[in-house]
Amino acid sequence: MRPWYVRGRLSNQLAGVKTSDFVSAAYDIKSGISTLSDKGVADMTRLAALTGKATRSDVGQMTSLFATGYGSFKESLFSDLDDAQFGEVFSSMLSKSVQQFKTDGGKMQQAIQSMGSGLAESGISLSDQFTALGLLQQKMEAGVAGTAMAALERTAAKAQERFEALGMDIQTLDDNGNMRQIPELIEEMQQAFGENYTTENGAKLQAAFGSDESVRFFKALWGQQDAFRANSRALREAREEGEAFTRSMAKAMDNNMDAKLQVLQQRWDVIKEILGNALIPTLEKLMPILEKGANWLTAFIDNNNGLSSTLIAVVGGIGAVAVVTAPVITAVASLGAAIAYMGYVSKKARGNILMDSLAGGAGGKAGRGKGGLLRKAGRAFGGKAGLIGAGIGALSIGSTLADDSLSAGEKASDISNSAGSIGGALGGAKLGAVLGSMIAPGIGTAVGGLLGSIAGGIGGGWLGEQVGRLFTSDDAEKQTTNNSLPKTGAAAVTAALVATPALATHSETTQQTTTVERIQIYQQPGEDADTLAEKVMDIRFRLELVEYGEDRDKTGIGG
Repeated sequence: MRPWYVRGRLSNQLAGVKTSDFVSAAYDIKSGISTLSDKGVADMTRLAALTGKATRSDVGQMTSLFATGYGSFKESLFSDLDDAQFGEVFSSMLSKSVQQFKTDGGKMQQAIQSMGSGLAESGISLSDQFTALGLLQQKMEAGVAGTAMAALERTAAKAQERFEALGMDIQTLDDNGNMRQIPELIEEMQQAFGENYTTENGAKLQAAFGSDESVRFFKALWGQQDAFRANSRALREAREEGEAFTRSMAKAMDNNMDAKLQVLQQRWDVIKEILGNALIPTLEKLMPILEKGANWLTAFIDNNNGLSSTLIAVVGGIGAVAVVTAPVITAVASLGAAIAYMGYVSKKARGNILMDSLAGGAGGKAGRGKGGLLRKAGRAFGGKAGLIGAGIGALSIGSTLADDSLSAGEKASDISNSAGSIGGALGGAKLGAVLGSMIAPGIGTAVGGLLGSIAGGIGGGWLGEQVGRLFTSDDAEKQTTNNSLPKTGAAAVTAALVATPALATHSETTQQTTTVERIQIYQQPGEDADTLAEKVMDIRFRLELVEYGEDRDKTGIGG
């Protein structure tokens, strides 16, 4: 399992999981636990990252702690579990201790590393060790708490000998010679010295254990044996839930809008990583060519210092122009979109009948002129200025879809061209920026992205246009049919009149007939589109008079 893949799964769920941290954590885990398989490394790293989120610490801290915990507790306390099972036990109990004692993962890391593995070797359960560290942190620093625990285990054997020398029947060791369980030891001391801790008791403990740290331990936990047992039991219950408990805590930490937005950004990062890994073979094939190009450029600069300075100045000027003109291009795109929309609304107001009749001729140019402006802008800039051009291209597609004067084939062709320009430009901008960064980071990135977007937009637009031609065959056939009609000048308009049905009544059946009359109006030489439109509107008005029963002779329209 690849680290970026594991990281991708977590990034889709948890905020703050970064690629660099995760990869570094995987290497630390492998270095700290050399016996782990690749799958074991992936599982342990995933659990460390999950625990870091649940305990308000970072991946690096938890990775270090998991490696330490594996060496300190795995063989002595959990030899019957495999690596993945131990990881779940350690993660769930650590998370519960943070929740139970209002501490965090970083502090627990300090305490556990200071404590060491002595208590585990003596058979003290992990739940008791974590409980003691949690309770002690309420009275002292995390590192001091760990040191007190280590001192207690180290001096327990001497303490029993000294108690016997003082004539006190206090057992600090069990029958196997190991330190007694912690709550039993606390209870034993309270029974021997009294319910309350006193300075005199502290002096006696100091004489027996010979360590200030051991005295601090008993002073902090004096009389808390019952609370100790209850907290230790809660940690063992969390162990039964395993990874699910840690995951629930981690999700609770991300239950806010900031974390949700961060997760959304991380999901995009994962997508880019996946695409980047897919492009690695292609880039590896291009590397020899890029290396030759870099070597040639280096030699050229060494041999042509004066010319190189001039070229750098020119490239810098292009970059500056690109930065300055970007807002202008955006403004032009907005203006083009506004004009296209007004033209579309205006066309609707003038009536679909007139525009449909003018769609094939000079009037069709008037109907397409406004929306066509944006489509032309989309083709001109269609992604050729990176993200700005992509936005213009997207507006061009929207204008094309909204234009009723275009046929389905024409719309498909325009959209194919715009989509090709957008895709080519975005890809070209990315590749150009990478190549430019290799030559001259900073200005090279900007100029390379601009030039790459232009080249990609042109190439993508050409490819889109070739695909779009596949959709225009039907329109070509329709145009051939229209060209067979007689025309004078730039265009001709055909209008159809459907006469009012004449009904003939018979005794048993009723027969309905429909008379269709066609009137052809030709655009005369020198006659502009506005004059032709006025002529069509005038004839349409007269036809309406005929429809409402006016005398045909008064209209001036022949049969």
